[in-house]
Amino acid sequence: MLPIYCFVAGFYLILISYQLFAIISVLYAIRRGRLYSEKSPIYIISTSNLFTDFVMLSLHLIYFVPSLFFQTYFFSKGVDDQVVIFFSSIFMVLWYQSTLSQVLMAINRVTVMCFSRFSVFTRKGTLFFTIGIYPIALTLAVFSQYIFPCCRLTFDYNVYSYRYVEKAGILNYPNTYFDLPLNTTSTIVCVVCYSWIVRWLYVFNSKISTECSQKKRNMEIKYAKQFFFISVFYMNGWTSFRYLPVLIGNNNLYLYSFCSLNALLCFGANGLVYYHTNSEVRAILRKDPRSSDAQSSSHGLNIYSQEIPKQQENSKKQSGESSIKF
Repeated sequence: MLPIYCFVAGFYLILISYQLFAIISVLYAIRRGRLYSEKSPIYIISTSNLFTDFVMLSLHLIYFVPSLFFQTYFFSKGVDDQVVIFFSSIFMVLWYQSTLSQVLMAINRVTVMCFSRFSVFTRKGTLFFTIGIYPIALTLAVFSQYIFPCCRLTFDYNVYSYRYVEKAGILNYPNTYFDLPLNTTSTIVCVVCYSWIVRWLYVFNSKISTECSQKKRNMEIKYAKQFFFISVFYMNGWTSFRYLPVLIGNNNLYLYSFCSLNALLCFGANGLVYYHTNSEVRAILRKDPRSSDAQSSSHGLNIYSQEIPKQQENSKKQSGESSIKF
């Protein structure tokens, strides 16, 4: 019977291959349908995330899965080899980018849906914020992997996952100053933003009357749901890295594969969610772009702010007519 690590590596190979297929398909649909155009600036963030996920999954496919299957680092110095450190550093750059992007997506949704009078997420604004994440992520990764005296993160087939290269008596600087605060903050921001969206929909749902506004409202809810599910995968990915070591301990190390599994699900969430649930992407992949829903309204006016003034105007007219009759 084959050892457990062979089954884990084989499963990861199948999972990553399917996730890469989904990402490539979605990127093709976005490119073909020009969904990143001025009408849909939200797809600028999505395209950036999909690119990050593609590189991250490719890194696992090229290095981590073979390392796990053959039970070797492939380099003589192991986790201290510069090639392994380089691969792990790429992982950290992409992880920090993904973390910051979760915050950007949540703020984008709550701003577009609830505070549309603030025209922050225009096409240029969205592009600025999306590109600006990368140098921040790169800086954080350089500090955590090369500058801090301890303790960089690395791929490690021994634990079927990732681990900090800790040194006795030295503080884990990346985890203390970067990873834990950043992951926690991003989760709090996502929870607050999506909770605010739910509250906003509950309060203003009764004020949406026209068929056009109802359709746009449903579209906004659909986008918010997609981003929410992506954020859930992200939250599960980083929290499992925290609680599973406490539950597992030093025995049955193969159980740590659930850490890397949750991470892989996090990296593939964008592609899978868009591929299976986004009607615009699905319509383009079916070669029928005309059947897709309306374009994202993240660049346009908020559906609620459009509808409420109309109702107020109608109320004023009715009030004026009543006063004349009286």
